[in-house]
Amino acid sequence: MPTSPRPTVVITRPREQSHTLAQGVHTLGLTPQVFPLLEIRPVADSAPLAAALSDLSRYALVVFVSPNAVTHAMACLTQVAQRSPGDVWPADVPLAVVGPASALTLAEHGIAPPRHRIVQPAGSAEEARFDSEGLFARLDMASLQGKEVLIVRGNGGREWLADQLRAGGATVTIVEAYQRLAPQPSEADWAAVRAGLQGEGPVRERQAWLLTSSEAVRYLDTLARETLDATDLARLREVQCFAPHARIIEQARALGFTHLQLTGAGDTRLLAAVAAWAGINQEEAAAAQRMPSSASSASSASTSSPPRAPAAQTMSAAAGMSGNDMHANSAASSTARPPDSRVEHVTGTPSTATSFRPSMMRWWFVLVLIAVLAIGGLWWMQKRIDSLTGELARRQQANDTLVQEARVLSREAQESAKTLQAKVGGLETQITEARQHQVALEQLYQDFTRNRDDWELAEVEQLLNSASQQLQLTGNLQAALSAAQSADARLARADKPRYKALRRALARDIERMKDVPSTDIIGAAIKLDEAILQIDTLPLLSGETTLEREPRPTHAAKPAAPPAGKSAGNQGVGPTAAQEAEAAAGSWRAHLAPVGAWFAAVWADVRDDVLGLIQVRRVEHTEAMLLSADQGWFLRENLKLRLLNARLALLARNDASFRGDLEIANKLLVKYFDSKSRRVASVQLLLKQAQASAVSVTLPTLAESMDALRALKRE
Repeated sequence: MPTSPRPTVVITRPREQSHTLAQGVHTLGLTPQVFPLLEIRPVADSAPLAAALSDLSRYALVVFVSPNAVTHAMACLTQVAQRSPGDVWPADVPLAVVGPASALTLAEHGIAPPRHRIVQPAGSAEEARFDSEGLFARLDMASLQGKEVLIVRGNGGREWLADQLRAGGATVTIVEAYQRLAPQPSEADWAAVRAGLQGEGPVRERQAWLLTSSEAVRYLDTLARETLDATDLARLREVQCFAPHARIIEQARALGFTHLQLTGAGDTRLLAAVAAWAGINQEEAAAAQRMPSSASSASSASTSSPPRAPAAQTMSAAAGMSGNDMHANSAASSTARPPDSRVEHVTGTPSTATSFRPSMMRWWFVLVLIAVLAIGGLWWMQKRIDSLTGELARRQQANDTLVQEARVLSREAQESAKTLQAKVGGLETQITEARQHQVALEQLYQDFTRNRDDWELAEVEQLLNSASQQLQLTGNLQAALSAAQSADARLARADKPRYKALRRALARDIERMKDVPSTDIIGAAIKLDEAILQIDTLPLLSGETTLEREPRPTHAAKPAAPPAGKSAGNQGVGPTAAQEAEAAAGSWRAHLAPVGAWFAAVWADVRDDVLGLIQVRRVEHTEAMLLSADQGWFLRENLKLRLLNARLALLARNDASFRGDLEIANKLLVKYFDSKSRRVASVQLLLKQAQASAVSVTLPTLAESMDALRALKRE
């Protein structure tokens, strides 16, 4: 009975780090496919990392953001110190990691509790958050204020943890221990991916992807767009994806992937999620989960055993020394203890005294022998010390001679180094010039090889960029419209079918710009300038300046009486007596008219002056009548500043600020100035005209044309 092919699990980790996970997938009975989307390499210049690790005692905390950071930093530390990292790392310098994998890597290099303090996110394996946020929650920021913290990471890492540490008062130094590169998958790898995407049945049941990095997800999307066709690209976005962190899920969802599952940190959780997806029973899943952990435990044991070896040797040596000391103590005690002999009482019997004397003689002989040996040993020791002193003096003299020679050689080496450095500097200058020439030649080559379509599109793009800048920066609608019309004319001269979509989008943008109502901003600014110039001549209600008076009407001379003999009723008839009397009265009145006019003018002046002494006005604001001369001056200057602010807001197209300043200026004019004055009315009219002419409009953008141009360039 034929069996269906096993599902494929695509592993996107770097190739050298995918073995354990691939072995776990294979143990589950699935087909692993290593498709690396990242490549981990050492940094090109390790001098900053070596300089940072050369003096670890100055740091209050050293943070490793990943196992790769630990591995490459410890390799550099081994080269700098010529010893293992566990021996040279100061015990008083704590370390911080974002997850258990980094802590395990530190243990493999001999850095582990209790000798070293390692800070990592707290909580159970299911609840802990293994990222920068989880680590920051465990840090004691009060102990890090004013101290230096070292962060070891790869190129282009997150700045969140560094920013939080700086905000807490710490001085942060960031060094890069490795670099992440984007590898180029082979044709065989892409063929395997296409085969999994083009099989029978739903693709999410046949293939799963393990996404372990946000950067790898972005690179996968870029490669898929460039390599796969539209059908395979759509199928790729429907595959089942597993990710250990929420940021990776968000990145994949933003790029169009639909079937996503968050597993949590660690290979164990990834394999458990894959087993549940593939319908594998719990025993097989547990076996697959134990395999990576057993492998990592074995590697941890193999690497962590050497640091324990010296301790074991020390304990055994201590045990041996204890045994020797006990044996020596027992021997000394047996020698010092007198022999077990019985002393009989002397009762006058000669045989008893004779048996006691040989024993005492033996003891005296032993004491004399010991004294002779001690004196001989001291004499030999003194001769040895004298010999060593002479040898030490001779070696000291030889060392002094070697030091002098070394100093001479050091000076010569320094001079040679300076000469070589000068030569190297000259060579670097020549290399820089050669690179500049190479870049210039490459640019010229690209310019010569660019075809006519590229030149046309580049010219149109330049015009559209200019129009967009005019709209966004200066608000110059006419200049933007002129640039857009020039771009349309350039496309019209080319007259190519592939430009039709771009021309349609450009025509719509041009119509939108033409539909924008025109605003007379310059005219409004001129009216504001005229109003500002008239502020100093406006009369205040407090009577600071002379009140304006209406010009008096001039008294026109009465028309002279018609000459005698030419009245309407008596034309051509001689004057009568009544007419002669009337003529005489008119002549008298003509002589008295100038005098009457003079008296009338004098009376009008006196009357106006008397009436001007007392004026009755209705004033809404009493404080307007109490302004002193200095306060009036400050009032006028404040009004000028309001109008100047309104003018700046008008030129900046800030309609709310412009209208707010004009409203305040109008209130000041009504409250403190004589509204019956023609000058005040003239300034109010200018402000109303400026406010009416400045209409705020929303300028269009050229987004549609720019999108059409970018789509055309991608074809």
